[in-house]
Amino acid sequence: MKNGPGNRVQEASGATRLLYYTNRALSQSGQGVFMVGLLLLAGGGQSGAVGLSTVFVAMMAGALICGLPAGALTDRLGASRALFVGATGRLTVIALALLLPMSPAAIAIVAFGYSAASQLFSPAELALVPAISKQRPAKCHAMLVALQYGGQGLGFGILAPLALWIGGATLAVQFSFVMYVAVTAISALLAMGLRHGVPTLSAQQSFSFSGPIRYFVRGTSAGYAGILLAFGELASKALFVAIPVYLKDELALGNMQFVLLIAPTIVGGAIGLVWGSRSLHVHAAAPVLRLCLIASVASVISLAVLGPVVAGVASSSDWTLLSMLDNSRGMSTLILTPVGLMLGFCFTVTPIAGRAILSSTAPAGQHGRVFAMQGMFSDFVCILPLALSGISTEMAGARSTFLLVGGIGIALVLVLELTRLGRLRPLMLEAPATSRSPIA
Repeated sequence: MKNGPGNRVQEASGATRLLYYTNRALSQSGQGVFMVGLLLLAGGGQSGAVGLSTVFVAMMAGALICGLPAGALTDRLGASRALFVGATGRLTVIALALLLPMSPAAIAIVAFGYSAASQLFSPAELALVPAISKQRPAKCHAMLVALQYGGQGLGFGILAPLALWIGGATLAVQFSFVMYVAVTAISALLAMGLRHGVPTLSAQQSFSFSGPIRYFVRGTSAGYAGILLAFGELASKALFVAIPVYLKDELALGNMQFVLLIAPTIVGGAIGLVWGSRSLHVHAAAPVLRLCLIASVASVISLAVLGPVVAGVASSSDWTLLSMLDNSRGMSTLILTPVGLMLGFCFTVTPIAGRAILSSTAPAGQHGRVFAMQGMFSDFVCILPLALSGISTEMAGARSTFLLVGGIGIALVLVLELTRLGRLRPLMLEAPATSRSPIA
C-alpha cells in the first residue's frame, strides 16, 4: 500500500471538508435534475413506456455489472482520484445525452453509462469519510445524508421544474451538465488536496475480494451493519411505493390530514440528522441499529394492523377522546403521526450508524470494495421484495405490502436476536474498533 505514513489516513483540513460537502450537495442536485430530464426524454417518444423501462433496466444492469469492479478500482486509484474519475464519467455521459438523438439504443447507452460511472463515484465518496472526519465518522455521514436529502429536494423539487418550465427536458439535462462541470472541478481539487492522505493499492491487492469478504463475516459488527443497511433500504423503498396508496385509497385522507402525516416523518428525519451528527458515536452504532430495526418493524406492522383496530374501537366508543375521533380518518391520523415520527427517525439514523461502522472498522485500503459490496448486497436483497411489494400493493392493497415488509423484519429480528444470544453462529455485535487486519 502506498500514500500515507504508517498506513494511516490523514484527516483533511477545514477547507477540504467544505469542498467535499459542497461537492456532495452539487452532485445530488445535479443528479436529480439529470434524472428528471432523462426520464422525460425517454418517455416522450412514441413508445414512452418502453423508454422508461429501458432507463430502469439499463441503470440496474450498470449497477450489477460494474459495482464490484468499480469498488476495486476505487481502492486501486485511491478514493480521491476515483472520485474525480467517476465525476468525469458522469459528466461525459451527460454530454452524450445532449449530443445523441434520443433513440431507445441511445437511452440505454446513457442510462447504463451514468450508472456505471456512479458505481465509481459513490463508493469513492463514502470511502473518503476517514480522510474527511476520521474521529467522528457518524457526524460526517449525517452531513452526507442531510446533503443527499437537501440536494435531491433542490434538484427534483426546484431546479428540474424550473428548467422544464423555461425550456423543457433538454434544458434540464443542460442544467445538470453545468452542475457537473462544477462537480468535476471540485473533485479535481479534492484529488489534489487529498493525494497524500488516501491509501492506494497495487492491482493484485485491489482486485482481490477475500479481505473484504473476511471483514464482513469475521470478528466485527460489519456484517450486522450490512444486513441492517439493506433492510433499511428495502423497507424505505417499499413504503415509498405503498404509503401514497394507503393514505389515498385505503384511508381516504384529505389534503390537510395527508400533510399532518407526512410532516411528522420529515420532523423525525430532521431529529435523526441532528441527533446522529451531535450524539451518535461509533461505539454505540451497533446497539442503535438494533433499536432502529425493532422500532421500524413495529411501526410498519402498526400501519397494517393497529390503525384499523383502533379506528374500529373509536367508532364504537363513548369515551370522550375517542368520540372526538369517531371516524377512521381522525383515529388513523392520531395513530400514524407517531409512526411517521418513528419511521423518519429510524430511516435516517440507520444509514448514518451503519455507514459509520463501515467507515471506522474497514481496514485501510478496503473502503471502496467494502462500500461497493454493501451496495451490491442491498441491490440484490431489494429486487425480489420490491417487485412483490409493487404487485401486492396493486392487487391486495397497501396493507399487504406492510405485512410483507413487517414479516421480513420480524424474521430478521428473530434471527439476529438469536444470534446475539449465542444460539446460532455469532454475528459479532461487539463495539467496532479500528481494524488492523491485512489489506487483501
